[in-house]
Amino acid sequence: MYSDNYLLVHELSHTLFGFGNSDNNEFYGNYGFLTQEGLAVFLQFYLEPDKSVFPNNSVNPDKIVKYLKGKQEFISLSKLSNPETAMNYFSIEGNTQTSYETWISYVEAGSFIQFIINQYSFEELFKIYNTENLEASVSTVLNKSLTELEEEWLTYIDTSVSDLTQQDKDNIIFYLK
Repeated sequence: MYSDNYLLVHELSHTLFGFGNSDNNEFYGNYGFLTQEGLAVFLQFYLEPDKSVFPNNSVNPDKIVKYLKGKQEFISLSKLSNPETAMNYFSIEGNTQTSYETWISYVEAGSFIQFIINQYSFEELFKIYNTENLEASVSTVLNKSLTELEEEWLTYIDTSVSDLTQQDKDNIIFYLK
């Protein structure tokens, strides 16, 4: 904890909503990173929007994604949801990606989950939350491929989200390249 800028809501969301295969009471993170971290980022921003904490420092994750997309620094959901590659983006231990890419993955996850909640519902999110194969879950629950859902999300970002303000940039400056 540094000052009052701690990730209480973020970390509690992992405890409350599960981490790993909760159906079998197995708590490990070999799948579900995208939805687990995305929900944690969403709840942190939704419940404490003015708190300056990782990854978005009180800036709407959608606005950061729009900025990153414009700079062509976007990581595809297929990489972030794949159990073979997700740990490289979301885990500090054994991470083969840069800290900048880790930051991007958390921001994108938060924005993506925010999109699902706002465009679909919490109920639909929890049907795909923490599943071993997110692509299959999205197909079954939302009747579209993960690629189609990603395109829908990014179209929303392009058409409905405002650009970062100077204050927003000042809030996240230490994360930007």
